[in-house]
Amino acid sequence: NERYNAVLIMPGYYQISEPLRVPTNRWITLHGFAQGAVEVENTNGAALVAFDGPVEDLDFRGDPALDGSAVPGWYQMDASRCSFKSSEGATQPCVVLGSEGELNASDCRFGDDSSNEVMQLSGPASLWARHCRFTAWDSSSDIVVLNGFTGSCNLESCWITGESGRSLTVSG
Repeated sequence: NERYNAVLIMPGYYQISEPLRVPTNRWITLHGFAQGAVEVENTNGAALVAFDGPVEDLDFRGDPALDGSAVPGWYQMDASRCSFKSSEGATQPCVVLGSEGELNASDCRFGDDSSNEVMQLSGPASLWARHCRFTAWDSSSDIVVLNGFTGSCNLESCWITGESGRSLTVSG
């Protein structure tokens, strides 16, 4: 419907079998009913594909929880009060950003309890994070990894915590 540009998701747990994709030809807001009240999980792959628009008060769990590795065209995704976590048995980082685009995160939580990185940035992707928490619970995990990275990374008043792995890794 052309009249509406927001989707309000009611409280609950939503298990999906395909990544949640938002149309690329419209600016759409995904809004959870309340912080911590809505969880979207894909146990077979990515929970959310990065898109051009805001997402608020939603918790995502997948492999990865947020996939911005092959988004067609430029995007600017604004995430507020969201949680992104790896699903059990995940083989990829919790968040993968590699396409030309930008994630602006405010008051978000990023976490991985497997042996993967929490966030992997490569190529022209950009990250602007304010008051966010990046946490790895496995002792061998790197937390934020910049690999072959040509974009921007700005972390303002963020917590990066883990059992023992490296907090920030830059290579390539």
